[in-house]
Amino acid sequence: MRTIPFPALTARWLMALLPLLCGCYKDELDVDTLNNNPFDREYVGPPVFAFDTTFTEVINGDLTRQVFQFRVASGLFLEPQSYSVFVQDQGAGVSEIVPQFPAGSDLLTYYRTPAGPGQEVCLQLSLSNNYHHGRAETICGTLP
Repeated sequence: MRTIPFPALTARWLMALLPLLCGCYKDELDVDTLNNNPFDREYVGPPVFAFDTTFTEVINGDLTRQVFQFRVASGLFLEPQSYSVFVQDQGAGVSEIVPQFPAGSDLLTYYRTPAGPGQEVCLQLSLSNNYHHGRAETICGTLP
């Protein structure tokens, strides 16, 4: 009786099983269904931003600015990461990036030039990561 060496036997089994293993879990990827990342423009999940508060503050003893704070639902992120928010304040004609401060905070602050008290201000917000902006959402708040 002729015996086949173990390495040759293993190689034969591997060659027989390789086509089966290569076909497992190779379903077609439907790119149109990849819409659960809040950093993408096509994101279709729950709101990422929520209004928190507005108030005024005096800086340097004589300058007044309005503060608009909002929260980011970072629990919606697919994995923890740092981010910024692209803010478009069409009422003031301003677009700017608002970073996390302090780092890791989900309460972000946008500083605005004074407008009339009691005025409603709406901001268009988008998550920003490496100069890419996600889906825009609008939040509104009344200035003090």
